[in-house]
Amino acid sequence: MNTIQQSYESGEMSEYNYIGQGTYNGETVFYFASCCPLCNWALIIQDCSGDRIEGNYTLEDLEDKKVIWKSADSECFN
Repeated sequence: MNTIQQSYESGEMSEYNYIGQGTYNGETVFYFASCCPLCNWALIIQDCSGDRIEGNYTLEDLEDKKVIWKSADSECFN
């Protein structure tokens, strides 16, 4: 998880990126999302092994969501 966190922290527009944890189809997952108001972005979900879960899903399909990382200058949850 630290490698993913480091890439989000150092990336462009990191103030709009965040990492969350939730449940999808009964499985704990990690999701990588954005709150950028001018961006089109795709939700990426990975399982605990780091394998990407393919499918057509939205944040609303996840249960028990919680943010586990956001940048210090995050614009997402003010």
